[in-house]
Amino acid sequence: MKFSRKYLTAMVLAGLGFVVAAPVMAQAPRSLTLANALSIASGSNPDYLSQRNQLTSAMWGVRSAYGNWMPSLSASGGLGYTATGERRLDSVVLGEQPAMYSSRYNLGMSMSVSGQTLLAPSVAKASERAVEEQVQSAGAMLEANVTQRYLSVLEARATAEQAQRELDRTGEHVRLATARFEIGAGTQLDVSRAVVQRGQAEVRLVQAENSAANEVLLLSQLLGMLLPADVELTEQFELFEPHWTVAQLRERAMGENPDLQASRAQADAAASRARAARSTYLPTVSLSAGLTGYVSQAGNLDPLVQQALASARSSFQNCLQQNEIRTAVNLTPGNCIDPSTPGFESSVREAVSNNNRGFPFNYVQQPATASLTVSLPIFTGFSRRQQVEEANVARQNAQHQVRSRELQLEVEITSALRNLETAYRTALLQRQVRDTAREELNLAEERFRFGSNTSIEVVDAQASLADAERAEIAAVYAFHRSLADLRTRTGGELPR
Repeated sequence: MKFSRKYLTAMVLAGLGFVVAAPVMAQAPRSLTLANALSIASGSNPDYLSQRNQLTSAMWGVRSAYGNWMPSLSASGGLGYTATGERRLDSVVLGEQPAMYSSRYNLGMSMSVSGQTLLAPSVAKASERAVEEQVQSAGAMLEANVTQRYLSVLEARATAEQAQRELDRTGEHVRLATARFEIGAGTQLDVSRAVVQRGQAEVRLVQAENSAANEVLLLSQLLGMLLPADVELTEQFELFEPHWTVAQLRERAMGENPDLQASRAQADAAASRARAARSTYLPTVSLSAGLTGYVSQAGNLDPLVQQALASARSSFQNCLQQNEIRTAVNLTPGNCIDPSTPGFESSVREAVSNNNRGFPFNYVQQPATASLTVSLPIFTGFSRRQQVEEANVARQNAQHQVRSRELQLEVEITSALRNLETAYRTALLQRQVRDTAREELNLAEERFRFGSNTSIEVVDAQASLADAERAEIAAVYAFHRSLADLRTRTGGELPR
């Protein structure tokens, strides 16, 4: 089953819809073509669905790789509280600190560009393609398994039908042997042989029916849906003479085989990772910028007012001392403000109160910052060289794996075509053997009916016909299995 990238993407995006529709789809069909079986398996087989889900991660890996080309933006904010208490420097008391409330914000932008960053999208795309091809390969394997199991159900049912025909024939022989014995033309031994053969045919019928039921269960497991035991398989398979050449099929397989395509995609991804590993020798350019704002507010103004008054008194004393010096040298004294002047403390309190506002969002913006850094690793203890060599080894191993798969595929195509041709000739020969065995049984029954032979010849002829019928069924379905196997290895439908 060859899935295009567009189809695979659509299946992934439709995954949620499938989950919603699952109760409706859970009803098993009463009849089933091979195409219906493949469609159900592609939407219900849990192993395949788990592999298909990897497409989502691969797609987001590509988006993330492109996202690394864009700058990272960050915003942060916070509130702070500092309890009241005395500020000290060792044993020196610096003053009482009031309870403080603070608020800050920070806006940042950063961007880093390196060789690996620039090559990351190509690596991610190669990895995504590798995942797509792996899903293709998993889908082809699922198709092959479903087809083979579908054929197994048909073969098991054909074998059960043959067992029923054998039982009918042996039952007819029992009636004939009994009738001959009752009129004195036969013996009890003839009847006993016929009864034993009928019992053996009944055993084979029971076993064949059980095998057919089990094959339906195994098909249900592959489809991810429990089928009814009597589900009708309506696909028709024809026996025809294959006319393809090895060269024709080999050329098709080299371009279409899903497993080979997955190996090639893995090799391409390994080559991309090797290029990215070599890019670690290139410099890295980093850019960052930021804006910061801050505001703080005291919960109690008294300590701040006292600190301001203490500073004013100290300034007043210093001013008086300066004035004495200026007077001594005949200079005009300065104007000194006396903190003990009525109203001075209230004016200080008002000024402190005016400056103690803005919490929590009236920020004082700090100067903007920006930086540009270029770094070039000189020596890293051979770690870069190790990474490069490991990536190169992985690339070479992936290429060797591709070549190995190509050689293996050439052998498989040749072997599969030979198996198909052999299966076709075998099926024709088995058909002739079955016709001959039927004629032999007809003659044996006629001879027994007229008393020309014993039941031994009839029993042997019936056994020969049953063996020939079973061998013919096995040969016919061996042909169809070989054809399905050849289609899987060539990567799709083969021209008739």
